[in-house]
Amino acid sequence: SGGRPGSGGAGEGGYRQRQAASLYRAALQAGRQPVPERRTMTRVKICGITSFEDGLCAAEAGADFLGFIFFSKSPRYITPQCAGEITTRLKEIGSASGPTSGASTVSFLVPRFVGVFVNETLPVVEETMRRANLDYAQLHGEEPPAMLESLNGRGFKALRPTSAAEADIEAEWYADLGP
Repeated sequence: SGGRPGSGGAGEGGYRQRQAASLYRAALQAGRQPVPERRTMTRVKICGITSFEDGLCAAEAGADFLGFIFFSKSPRYITPQCAGEITTRLKEIGSASGPTSGASTVSFLVPRFVGVFVNETLPVVEETMRRANLDYAQLHGEEPPAMLESLNGRGFKALRPTSAAEADIEAEWYADLGP
């Protein structure tokens, strides 16, 4: 076990604290505030979509984002092909139900589509995003900042801080790499 990130070993808390302290010092040395400015607008993501009906219900309810789980061990796992069928249908219906079209009784703004990935390679993430018609990738494992950089503003990182200070530091570390 030991102190590797995500190893679950006894040293993990110590590793995370050392990493947070190191990031804090680096932010200060670079002349940046280690605490990011807080955003006030709340956006809603409904995650774990596995059917068109669930996606449509969430979109009609006003969700800003719909999440699709591409982690095979999750009970909410969906294949890229099935997710692509859902996103394509929602985009078609949402586009056809615009304010002046009168083409449908369904009315909603098409949400953005997010794929949730855990420790996948960049090529797998990019191919899944293409096949499933995704707008963003949410990285939920131990992916490095360089992976977010490679996604060119189409990815963001799920963080698991153990303190407010660690949350501020990790948010600062990843803030400029996401959408």
